[in-house]
Amino acid sequence: MQSVAEYESAAEERAFMRAVIAGLADIEAGREVSWSEAKTRLGLE
Repeated sequence: MQSVAEYESAAEERAFMRAVIAGLADIEAGREVSWSEAKTRLGLE
């Protein structure tokens, strides 16, 4: 049996890994923008 803290930590790690995998899939599928385009889209330039 694991503590609540251990369960929450493991759940956060799984969510992070899912996000990383989704990001890598986006890159492989060509769904990416340059750093300058991202800044423009976010209104930072």
